[in-house]
Amino acid sequence: MPAAVGVTATNEPAGCKADLIINSNVLEHVGFPRILVGEILQAAPQGCLVFLEVPCESPFGPTRIARRLAQIGVVALMRPTFARYVVHPASLYMMHEHINYFTVQALTTLMHSCGGTVIASGKYSSAGRAGKADMAWCLGQAG
Repeated sequence: MPAAVGVTATNEPAGCKADLIINSNVLEHVGFPRILVGEILQAAPQGCLVFLEVPCESPFGPTRIARRLAQIGVVALMRPTFARYVVHPASLYMMHEHINYFTVQALTTLMHSCGGTVIASGKYSSAGRAGKADMAWCLGQAG
């Protein structure tokens, strides 16, 4: 019979007894991802697996620019008084909810530079609400 699997939460990182920590779709939103990953690895017990997963995209890729054009068009139609502020070429590069962009290599470098041992990494395609997206992932171990 398989062993029972339990999920626990703690507010005290020193009390972390996890076998696996999952960080999915977070690092692209935080101001200092290196600090966050470093704190996760520091709080994780020795040998704990740490899984990082982020969208693998470019801030200047064709999909990103197409989304930005759609956003600008919606704003211009819904708020005509704001149209003069958003309808210009610089609007293509306005900040959106992702403030960090990653490749598989960047994610593995992040894990390694924060003190984790990289076990495996890769990329896969996922279909979701926003269409098809490439996701980068890295599995590391706290040491």
